[in-house]
Amino acid sequence: MSAADRSPAVIAALPVRAADGVLPVPRAGWLRSPIASVRLARKGRLRRLRRRVGTRVALEGGSEFLVFRDTSVVGVATPRPAVLAVRFHLRFIRPDQRWAHRLFQAVCVITTPFFAGLAGYRTKLWMYSARSGEYAGLYEWDGADRAAHYAEGLVPILRAVSKGGSVSYHVYPGERLEGRLGDARYP
Repeated sequence: MSAADRSPAVIAALPVRAADGVLPVPRAGWLRSPIASVRLARKGRLRRLRRRVGTRVALEGGSEFLVFRDTSVVGVATPRPAVLAVRFHLRFIRPDQRWAHRLFQAVCVITTPFFAGLAGYRTKLWMYSARSGEYAGLYEWDGADRAAHYAEGLVPILRAVSKGGSVSYHVYPGERLEGRLGDARYP
């Protein structure tokens, strides 16, 4: 990794490595997550924030992504921070199909209850690159192990709807999302 790749505004997304080629799906946690998400929302702790919406973030390889949604759990300590970077390219939507991307961005919010209530989840920045048609998610978790477990369950789902070889993730233990964004410009 070059010095430029280590700059705070550059997020690396490395290929997924799976032991035995099979990734476990954490079904039990994902099934309980919607209940926990509702509780968080009722307490006012699960929020859609606007501060980072419109922020441009450069990922590894020079791809620029635009944050279109920020979903965060607020008022919770994060003693063991970790950043999770996920990338994928939807199989059936071309970059020039703007209407399809707008539709996907509007309906993908329905997945929120399935991760926002998971133990350790703190923030997800939902991002899209209009140039390449790729999507990315930048998450902050309390615990790198929790971030990795979530990613290992997410990968098979993303592979089912993404172009072959386009799904990747990387966990950065001990890092916070703000530190990773560094000099990214906020609108």
